[in-house]
Amino acid sequence: MKKVLYEKYYESPTFWVCESGDNRKAKSRFRLTLYFDFKEGLRFTAEAPNVSFCKRNPIKAILRLLEHESIGMAKYDMLKDRVREVKVANKL
Repeated sequence: MKKVLYEKYYESPTFWVCESGDNRKAKSRFRLTLYFDFKEGLRFTAEAPNVSFCKRNPIKAILRLLEHESIGMAKYDMLKDRVREVKVANKL
C-alpha cells in the first residue's frame, strides 16, 4: 500500500539574469510517501527530483534528504544548461 502524505512543488529564484532581463526560477518538488506491506511493515520515503531516502522514521528520512543537498542541485543544473546554451565554454 502506498499513500502520499505530503507533496510540495516550489520555485526557487536564481541569482543570474538572462539577457532578456527576466529571472529564471528553478522548479523542484518534495514528496513524503508512506509505504506499508506485511513483510517490512511501515516505512517512509522522502523524495526530491534526483534522490530519495527510505527509513522507518519519517523525520530521519527528511533530515537525510535535506543533508544530501540535492534540492539545491536544480539551480546548478539550470546554470550548467545556461552556460551550454550561451556557449561560454567556447569563449574561454
